[in-house]
Amino acid sequence: MTQQLYIDGFAGVAGNMMLAALLDAGAPPAVLDDTVAALGLDDVRVVRREVKKRGIAALHLDVAHGEHHPHRGLSDVLAVADRAKLPPRAAARVARTFRALAEAEAAVHGVTVEDVHFHEVGAVDAIVDVVGTAALLEALDVSVVGCGPVRTGRGTVTCAHGVLPVPAPATARLLAGVPCFAGDDDGEFCTPTGAALLHGLEAGHGPRPAFVHTAVGHGAGTREPSFANVLRVFVGPAAPALLDVTRQRVVELRTDIDDMSPEALAALVDRLRSHRALDVGVVGLAMKKGRPGQTVQVLCAPEDEAGLVQQLLRHSSTLGVRRQELERWVRDRTPATVHTRFGPIGGKRVTDGRFFPEFEDCRAAAETHGVSVDEVMAAAKVAKND
Repeated sequence: MTQQLYIDGFAGVAGNMMLAALLDAGAPPAVLDDTVAALGLDDVRVVRREVKKRGIAALHLDVAHGEHHPHRGLSDVLAVADRAKLPPRAAARVARTFRALAEAEAAVHGVTVEDVHFHEVGAVDAIVDVVGTAALLEALDVSVVGCGPVRTGRGTVTCAHGVLPVPAPATARLLAGVPCFAGDDDGEFCTPTGAALLHGLEAGHGPRPAFVHTAVGHGAGTREPSFANVLRVFVGPAAPALLDVTRQRVVELRTDIDDMSPEALAALVDRLRSHRALDVGVVGLAMKKGRPGQTVQVLCAPEDEAGLVQQLLRHSSTLGVRRQELERWVRDRTPATVHTRFGPIGGKRVTDGRFFPEFEDCRAAAETHGVSVDEVMAAAKVAKND
């Protein structure tokens, strides 16, 4: 049965911690050993030991090797990874991980992807971490990956380029769009390899979805901060496949208002919709001192959140806006236009063939032809595409 994985990044994300957590969750160690051997790298050993972090039993993993100061390019790294002969899904995860890392490094250093030479992340341990993670996920038959907020750490880190702020520049780019927080401890808790793995595994981000986990794994970090330095993963059967749907991360904004007229609220709703809100609703409620009020609810894509908050603060009487991150399932659809006896009607067609007409098109056609909106909508739903 296909599985899903949820990553609890409260202590950060690193490649060796991911490997250890998957092994601790039941992935077969022989798969990792065989994968490492297939890479054809000299004098590489994966050292495992059981540890405790703040009272939590966990597995710690080190990749021991004799290589120093590697300078591999993207093609060199992928050539090494190809030796493992991974199944297609695992190979694609490895390629996405290293390409994401190369693109981030290229942007940071102002060079092309072809000119990027990896330093720490081109080393044997990083290659083992990424290729080994993909192999273990394949052994567990993990098809869906999710991740909670990721601890980055704070302060500075010393690397091949010198002393850099945390998160390191490439890590910061890789974490764009990922919910993360610094925490109160100095140090780097999300590494470039860990951040790139989230890309390579195409992890969804947000609260843990509803599923029954059958295994929990803890992968230990090396340092001893004020918290349990472990990466925790949950593994369990994937939810039944949903046909023709896409899971999206969205943000819900809410604010309560009790001193705006209905006309002003209607104008606010129109403004929010014109600024890329996915949906806007107004719900009545009783506020303090028994005053009637309204909750304005806005659903938006994460990249549109800041602009919509500004619209709420500038064009309503509110002094604050609440937010929460959500995930939603949406039917796959394509824009389409159908021809009816009332003229062309725009809308959306889903993959099972059904057509959902745009109300405003139907209303305009109904007014032009002196018929009801329902009659135009019914005609549009059975019409053929133009």
